[in-house]
Amino acid sequence: MTDRILAVGEETFPAPHINANSITATSGIMRVSCFTARKSEKIGQLRVVSGGAVQSGATLIRLGVYMISGAAGTYTAHLVANTENDLTIFTATSTEYTRTLTAPFWKSAGQIYGLAVLVVGGTAPTLLGVQSQSAAGGSMLLDPPASLLETGLTDMPNNMTLNRGNASIPYGVILP
Repeated sequence: MTDRILAVGEETFPAPHINANSITATSGIMRVSCFTARKSEKIGQLRVVSGGAVQSGATLIRLGVYMISGAAGTYTAHLVANTENDLTIFTATSTEYTRTLTAPFWKSAGQIYGLAVLVVGGTAPTLLGVQSQSAAGGSMLLDPPASLLETGLTDMPNNMTLNRGNASIPYGVILP
């Protein structure tokens, strides 16, 4: 399978690799899909795709982009942009949601970024993405790993130290 490169914007990983529609966006756990930017461009929107279950009763749903640094298991993240709280996201199954950032930012080729999804409260939705069979499946052995997460959150912090994620990696696209 040949990976495609979008003409504008960038995927967290190539869409042909999606193999799951059941990655749970558990309340208070921010899932971060890491990727290395292939090109430099101004970014103003984020796109995520719901899976097979919808959210209900959430009090906060926010998408964001973090600049990731660190190595060997210790990763720091700096929030570069995020969306407003939007409770209309993940209210239908198998649906693309494109949301505008509160302020655009310049994405630089070669920099590691993470597209973050945070849902707080209510019934958790599921997201489209990749579900590896185990940490030995490859995604968790990368440095940085393809997935990072932080628990116990009520909103997106500006700076934090992230933990290695599990084998669940949500799909997303960052767009001009």
